[in-house]
Amino acid sequence: MVLTRLGEIQGLSGLLAARYCDRVWLTDKDPQVLDTLQRSVQLNTDVQDKVKVEKLVWGTDTRDELPRFDVVIASDTLYYLTAVEQLWKSVDSLLSRERCADGSPPLFILAHVNREKVIDSELHKVAQGLGFVAQVVPIFTLCARSEPVPSNEHVKKEMLRLFVFTRAQHVGRGGRT
Repeated sequence: MVLTRLGEIQGLSGLLAARYCDRVWLTDKDPQVLDTLQRSVQLNTDVQDKVKVEKLVWGTDTRDELPRFDVVIASDTLYYLTAVEQLWKSVDSLLSRERCADGSPPLFILAHVNREKVIDSELHKVAQGLGFVAQVVPIFTLCARSEPVPSNEHVKKEMLRLFVFTRAQHVGRGGRT
């Protein structure tokens, strides 16, 4: 399995993924973040041969020769409505159009804090326009019942979202969807 992580910042999730994936790309647009990611990769010698740090500005680099990935992950990356279309342009360019080696469909996994109510609807609108369908994962079903629900004055539990997007062409054709 090959994976890319959009907007990585420290590299923790990407480095963890590298323990289970054949190839991982960690991306961001900020040169300081890219330097931090590169240092994180160098410190993790057991996975550094699998991990590549790349500059990616959403929506601007959509060349055909970009590598394709089985899984694209983004977490807490959408702060403004204007970023939604740019994010989707990059996801569409980076996510494989073919099923994975195990027969499962390629996935775009987005953990998201809905800071503007219109962002969720725009996410779905742009996704549909590109031929993607979404599964909403009830985020609090992932936590043990005894764990407190994360909340603070800026982020309420109702604002937390976890989406798994697949290309519509893969839905209902065997393997997991």
